[in-house]
Amino acid sequence: MITTEQGQQYPVFDVHTHFYGDTTRYDPNIAAIFHNLIGRQPFDQRKVGRDPTELVKYLDRSGVDVVCVLAEEGPPTNYSVDSGSVIGYAAQARDRIVPIGNLNHRIEADTRRRVRSLIHGGIRGFKQYYADHNQDPYDRALTPLYELCSEYELPILFHCGTHSRYYMSNAAYGQPLLFEQLFDQYPRIPFVMCHGGKGGHHEQCLQILASHPNTFIEISDIAPGELKKMCTEDLADRFIFGTDMPQFPDYGPLLDVVLSLPLSMGAKRKIFFDNAARLFGIATPKFHALPAVEAA
Repeated sequence: MITTEQGQQYPVFDVHTHFYGDTTRYDPNIAAIFHNLIGRQPFDQRKVGRDPTELVKYLDRSGVDVVCVLAEEGPPTNYSVDSGSVIGYAAQARDRIVPIGNLNHRIEADTRRRVRSLIHGGIRGFKQYYADHNQDPYDRALTPLYELCSEYELPILFHCGTHSRYYMSNAAYGQPLLFEQLFDQYPRIPFVMCHGGKGGHHEQCLQILASHPNTFIEISDIAPGELKKMCTEDLADRFIFGTDMPQFPDYGPLLDVVLSLPLSMGAKRKIFFDNAARLFGIATPKFHALPAVEAA
């Protein structure tokens, strides 16, 4: 929980992190980003990636209560951040870490069995990398993912936008409007548009919010000025805090982006915690005794 200079307190739920994994084994472009952050981050990347107790220590210092840790089953991007391993990592800190799976249909013989197994194992949602994995969202092999997520009402997060660091990315599968048929077909699935249309498609995402009540915008990589225009008081219940950490030096500036929005305290709380807590079934954290971080 963070405490501002004005004494306002906010629980914080970060739905978009990649803390788990060995950063030295990632795609060379991403590995270089992580390497350049060494010395600027107040935590050891490899310790945090292997030991959830180290991550929790950092979350405590930062005032962050809950995080989703995302799998990414490569190739083609990371070597692999296996969904099953993410379950085991998160199980060591169940009240602080939410495991999010990934389905790469190219490496699965039976996608239905795989998805059902992950859900029964504890996966609380899925993150799909349609653009980065050059994965057609309407490929029939993904139908079991949508059907089971609909049955269990599990969120699906996905990279939304045409900008990517990966040379193999297919920008066509990042276009927000491409997914409208999917949103209509599976109204019981909360779809979370990560980055909110990265690459100049923010207006399309706002159009989607207006016409599809099962959609949300996750705010990582949205420029502060753009987010201020997008996220109004009336739309605050459709925006979700996410960071893409640890691809940044520290949480402080990322928290400040929301704190600086010209919104009410209630609206900021929705963005920081309440909206994500509702999607993932997380209770208000009881971490009031933890150290708070000061933020303007």
